[in-house]
Amino acid sequence: MGADRTFGAQISFIFPVAGKDGEFIAMFDVWKPERLSGRYVWLPLTLENGKPIIQWHDQWDLSLFAREK
Repeated sequence: MGADRTFGAQISFIFPVAGKDGEFIAMFDVWKPERLSGRYVWLPLTLENGKPIIQWHDQWDLSLFAREK
């Protein structure tokens, strides 16, 4: 997959959101070999019809999971 579909990263870990079935927080590992460093990107992950949905958010907080679907 190209970086446009993976946000230039790979999923390293997925945390379930307490009390929210089918909602998770995905931790992505972004590696920059030219700088010998990396960083993490944290994004909400939801399941729709059994498929993972991840959308980019410049900023977000846990209130995102309180919204009606």
